[in-house]
Amino acid sequence: AAAAHGREAQARTLLAAGAPMNTTRGSDGWTPLMCACDGGHAHLVQLLCDGKADVGIVTSDHKSALIMARGHPEVTQVLQRATAASSAEQRPTPRNSTSRISQVAPGQGEGGGSERHSNTEMQPIPAPLPPPNKTRLSHAPL
Repeated sequence: AAAAHGREAQARTLLAAGAPMNTTRGSDGWTPLMCACDGGHAHLVQLLCDGKADVGIVTSDHKSALIMARGHPEVTQVLQRATAASSAEQRPTPRNSTSRISQVAPGQGEGGGSERHSNTEMQPIPAPLPPPNKTRLSHAPL
């Protein structure tokens, strides 16, 4: 109810007390985020998104928070930023092309000891083989 009616102080109190923000109400499947979006309460949408509310939940009739934000451009922008930030957090981070193992010389561990390391350096992939020659090599009768 706090999200639907734009009651930021009440919403902050509930969140601080550990109230679940992704719980759906009744049979319609609305979350507090959806209620705030539908009411055009951008400040509450931001608060919920900062608290990691799930933007991807859909209702029983397949409506998302973004659909409910139609007609509220500021709310739509908050949701788009939250979705982009969530996607960026889920992407794997690029790794350095040099693996840690290949930086340690064989027989030399991090402490200079004599731990054994297998040769794990990556080798280039060989070029593909040409297609087989379909002409006969000899003219002998079969």
